[in-house]
Formats: sequence, C-alpha cells, structure tokens
Amino acid sequence: MPLFNFLKKLYPGFPSEKINEDKIIAELYPGESSSGKKHKDLIRNIFSTLLKAVTDYIFYSNIKNDVLLKNRIIL
Repeated sequence: MPLFNFLKKLYPGFPSEKINEDKIIAELYPGESSSGKKHKDLIRNIFSTLLKAVTDYIFYSNIKNDVLLKNRIIL
C-alpha cells in the first residue's frame, strides 16, 4: 500500500510535476537509483494491480447498489 499512500497525499490535484516514475521510485525505495529497469517494471506492475483493484471496487460498488442487476447475476 505504499504507492496508494503516496498517491493519497497528492489527492485531489495529483500535480504532474510530483508524479513520475523517478519520484515514485524515490518515495518507495529511498536511496536507490531510479534508473534501473527492475524498479520501473515493478512500478508498472504495482500501478496495474492498483488499477485492477480500483476497477473491481467500482464494479462491485455499482452492483451492490443495483438490486435488479445483483439478483440477475445471482440467479
């Protein structure tokens, strides 16, 4: 959840000058070089996982509030 916590601090504006791979790597891996492919790939995987979690949350939240759709899916 470190990436989520980092992004949460920047909410709601998400200033572009504060969100880039180098800054995220510096936040998540202090003292380590941001030039390595390993960290960049890891950040992309973390973002991908976070995006899937957010998408799933939105989907389930909408289904939870739609009784007819919920019942159709269950049946």
